[in-house]
Amino acid sequence: MTIEVPKYFLEKIKRVKEEGLTELDLSSRKNRDKGLTAIPLEIFELQELKRINLSYNNLSEIPENIANLQKLKYLDLSYNRFTKFPSAIGYLKKLNYLNLSGNKIQNITKDIGNFSELNSLYLSNNVLKKLPPEIGKLINLKSINLRHNRLLEINPAIDSIVNLTSLDVSYNKLSQIPATIGKNRELISLDLSFNQLNELPTTIHKLHNLSYLYLERNLFIQFPKAILENINLSSLNLSYNKISNIPKEIANLKKLTALNLSHNKLGEFPIEIVELENLNFLDLSFNSKINKVSSDIVKLRNLTDLSLRQNQISEFPREISQLKKLNFLDLSNNQITQITPDINNIKNLKKLYLQGNKIYYLADEIYEKLSAIEQLKIFTRNESIKNPRKLN
Repeated sequence: MTIEVPKYFLEKIKRVKEEGLTELDLSSRKNRDKGLTAIPLEIFELQELKRINLSYNNLSEIPENIANLQKLKYLDLSYNRFTKFPSAIGYLKKLNYLNLSGNKIQNITKDIGNFSELNSLYLSNNVLKKLPPEIGKLINLKSINLRHNRLLEINPAIDSIVNLTSLDVSYNKLSQIPATIGKNRELISLDLSFNQLNELPTTIHKLHNLSYLYLERNLFIQFPKAILENINLSSLNLSYNKISNIPKEIANLKKLTALNLSHNKLGEFPIEIVELENLNFLDLSFNSKINKVSSDIVKLRNLTDLSLRQNQISEFPREISQLKKLNFLDLSNNQITQITPDINNIKNLKKLYLQGNKIYYLADEIYEKLSAIEQLKIFTRNESIKNPRKLN
């Protein structure tokens, strides 16, 4: 069978062969319509190759000849036309990086277990519904990306991957996480966002190295108390759930620097979070019922970003002026009628959003300060406001 290969690809292959190079890039990202429909046979003669990028082509199968490339460590087949896992790559025992994202693969075969040296596995943007138990044989795997699939469960065999540090199963159809997740004790980053979870297994507290946990857009009605012993958490995202209360034990998460609780059902400012003295990012926007900011917010001295957008706050929270490190403040779409001079005390403020409030008056001393802010947005419903030309 004759394979049509664009001239510039043949030139690249020739150069690799003549110069004894170990890397070959045949990606067609900029011109996929003219991408490869089959792998050029000449490639299989390049037995010193260690890296091949074949992404953004139109490949749908891999020939057995690929077994010639026994030194290959890096293989990128992302965004092609695969509907089946290309079993022939199972011959490549030394692979430590495999990318099959952006295809239409429905099942992963047991051949996946052949890659004992694999460190990174990317299978995002496929149509996978499950993983085979052989996934547990990838004992050297450190990162798995399975986002944007159709997974209904996580195979418990994943607990055998004891070196795993990053697991992304976001944008799937998971309704539960196996209790065996507690055995993946090297996990640093866990992304479970955009699923159908309403609880987490109690064993998650065993993930002592967990620093980044993403749980946005799930079905949590209560704050998942199982994570309150994960004392090394630095970033927690629980946005777009239906949480109405925050447990006082959140104070255990002393290392937390970023907390996103936006788009929930909080009825008031969660006073429990003021004990998180290392927070620098806090988002409580779109909770709709928060009408006042606790004066204890002054305890959050390290805050640099604060969003309280789309709530029912009627008075400018003067205590915020004591947050000396604050450079981003969003109070838009509330019920605030007046900005007090205290805002002048926030020396590092660079971005201020106040649009969608009911601000009727702005004193000169405040105007002079605000006009110097790098990014300012104030929309007013009252055309008689002082210095209106500077506020829109």
